[in-house]
Amino acid sequence: MIKAILFDFGGTLTDYEYTDYTDKYIERYNEYCKVKHAKRIELSAKEVCGKWLKVKVKDPERFLLRLNRKNVKMWKKKNALKVLRELKKRGYKLGIVSNCTSKANPIDAKRFGISRYMDVEVYSRDVGVRKPKKKIYQVAMKKLGVKPKETAFVGDMVLEDIKGPKDAGIALTVLLKGRHTKGMKGVKPDYTIKDLEELLGIFDKDGQR
Repeated sequence: MIKAILFDFGGTLTDYEYTDYTDKYIERYNEYCKVKHAKRIELSAKEVCGKWLKVKVKDPERFLLRLNRKNVKMWKKKNALKVLRELKKRGYKLGIVSNCTSKANPIDAKRFGISRYMDVEVYSRDVGVRKPKKKIYQVAMKKLGVKPKETAFVGDMVLEDIKGPKDAGIALTVLLKGRHTKGMKGVKPDYTIKDLEELLGIFDKDGQR
């Protein structure tokens, strides 16, 4: 029986696109991105600013957030709040598990009204590792008080949102096909959907799939 549903954030509950803005800090940040994606690590804002951006600022968190806002445009997905509201009514525990370096995602989760439906939000910036490392999913499940066999994961990226959760023992995975979705040989979700509202047909009121 599924008791909890974990969601990716960017590309799943929200959508985003990169702007054309660039400067020396964006270029340096992109070099850091190559490392964090390869090693699946997440450094603190202070470390990113000092080691990678090579800038000394009083508030590294604010600097990274402002950099993110110049580089990325994000908006809430259609039906996101409607679906989350209904899943909560059906008795599911809900959570976010997201890769992010700055505070942009947690701030946007509140700004878009998504946080009000979440029992837990776990971001790579807070745990030091990125999806698909097992630890980030395990932290979320521990906070929710559920076992992997009682958990489902919904996301738009095959490696981070399907293979990673499966490797962590999560029972059920749902791939939301979107602009950023890329296939991965040998990895298949339990369900593939095109709209968040389709989740209501997968997760019924009794917690059964």
